[in-house]
Amino acid sequence: MKTAYRTHIFETNLAGSKKASSYLRALDMLGEILALSGGPFNEITSLWECTSPRLIDELYDYIKEEQKTGSIFDTDHAPSYWRNGYYSAALRTYRDFLIEHQHAEELSSCYADDDFHAPPADPPLADEALLIRDLDSYEGKEVIKETKHRVNQAVFRRKILEIYGSTCCITGLSIPGVNVASHIIRWQKRPEIRLDPRNGLCLSGTYDAAFDRHLISLDEDYRIILSKGIREYFSEEVNRDYFEKVEGEAITLPRRFSPSQDWLAEHRAEMG
Repeated sequence: MKTAYRTHIFETNLAGSKKASSYLRALDMLGEILALSGGPFNEITSLWECTSPRLIDELYDYIKEEQKTGSIFDTDHAPSYWRNGYYSAALRTYRDFLIEHQHAEELSSCYADDDFHAPPADPPLADEALLIRDLDSYEGKEVIKETKHRVNQAVFRRKILEIYGSTCCITGLSIPGVNVASHIIRWQKRPEIRLDPRNGLCLSGTYDAAFDRHLISLDEDYRIILSKGIREYFSEEVNRDYFEKVEGEAITLPRRFSPSQDWLAEHRAEMG
């Protein structure tokens, strides 16, 4: 669980922020502190073995109070952590991560071998009350909405990268950090196919932007076609080199879940 949390916390922190590393260290140290505390949570020796958001929420309340006095932190070799509230802050992010992780696992079950079973429309988050307990009604709705959107996007991206081998289907570029899980039919337009891998392509950033704006598309044989709009920029050599050279080339198809020709037809219909 530590590896998954590490990935999550670094992705959701600003570049260069030290919070991610501090939270990881705080959760590592807290297990040792609890084991020596003699308190109600002294059976916890590793936070990474605790995967219940409710348990972490109870621990969060306990640690938040203990940080006011420092009574359980006699063995802490980094007192600035409890004085500055790092332990409770780290627990809160870990609790929220576990809620998101559980939702992602539930959504991932819609993929089975070569088949896809659409999940129920807008399924609720388990333990979402914990996620929004200190927020008013409006803020809570926004947090739930943003959380669901982030998890859905992450699950879809993970599946698309898997079936395309993390490789752009046009360029062959295999750097996951610069490749995008691109939707054929836009996310907002057809909720029931948001997670369907047949509605996805793995594209490097520039080609993703061009595809999203219907400047390029694919024909019935998965060959790249260009719009009239993009040709307006062919007076510059760099633009021709980037797009004209791939016109008519077939993309590299995924291992399974080939892009839907019906949805590609819809995409082509919107080209200028």
